[in-house]
Amino acid sequence: MGEDQWFFVRDLRLRSPSILRLSNEQCSAILSKLSCATMIIKAADGPWYEPKEICEGAMDIYRKNCAVFRFVEVEGNHFVHLNDPEQCAVHINQFLSESKVKP
Repeated sequence: MGEDQWFFVRDLRLRSPSILRLSNEQCSAILSKLSCATMIIKAADGPWYEPKEICEGAMDIYRKNCAVFRFVEVEGNHFVHLNDPEQCAVHINQFLSESKVKP
C-alpha cells in the first residue's frame, strides 16, 4: 500500500453487544446535564435506532437544556456523511458559525 492510498477498516469488536446498558431514564438524566450547543444530523432514509417517541423525548431534553439545539434531516441513507459529505458540511459549517460565543 502506497503512502497516497487509503483503505477502509473496521473493528469487528464494535459488532459485539455492549456490556454497558443504560435505561431510558439514565440516558435522560445524562442528557439533561448537557448545556453546550448541539446539532444532530439524521439521514432521511437512515433508521431511528430507538422508537421515535424516545428520540423525540431526547430531543425535547436537548431543546430545553442546550444553549443551542438544531436537528437537521438530510436526504440520504445512514452513510450520507461518507457518500455526500458536502450535504452535511453545509449544515455543520452554518451551525458552527452561528453557535460561536459572542463577547
